[in-house]
Amino acid sequence: MPASQLYFIALVCPEPLQGEITAIKNYFLEKYNCKVALKSPAHITLIPPFALNRHNEHELIEYLLEFKINISNISITINGFGHFDKRTIFLHPESNDAVNQLQFNLHNYLKQKLFHNKSNSHFSPHITVANRDIKPNDFDEAWEIFKDKEFKATFKVEQFALLKLIDKKWKVIAEFSWEEL
Repeated sequence: MPASQLYFIALVCPEPLQGEITAIKNYFLEKYNCKVALKSPAHITLIPPFALNRHNEHELIEYLLEFKINISNISITINGFGHFDKRTIFLHPESNDAVNQLQFNLHNYLKQKLFHNKSNSHFSPHITVANRDIKPNDFDEAWEIFKDKEFKATFKVEQFALLKLIDKKWKVIAEFSWEEL
């Protein structure tokens, strides 16, 4: 068993939206043989993947249980599709100050507790439906289909999740509600 494990922290989309997004990911699997996006539930990444000694998992969970932020429930609206270069197609959440505040505060909190030297890279909320394994020609064809495709959904988020890479798939291992101060 490896000494370190990979984790990330995210806002996981609830059902039935989770199923709708998985159907889009399955379209990319069937049409373009894109598998990578199916290795995790539909989510918005707050803290990207990081390695942690598996013996420190309990400590990480304790830190996340202690995290406090003064926000109410978050409502996220997805409006259409976007892309990064010719590598990633995603569902595009509308700008959301509460999500930005949550990500910023969580990153700074974990930087003090755990990631002492890790900088906060640019936060760009998105819900990936195809990435890394989409070929450039397939990307062009898929983007032509999805660039103007309508997809609109709103969902409430009352917690964030800790995910762990287990057997090459990302699994939610704990969920944390924030408390208003």
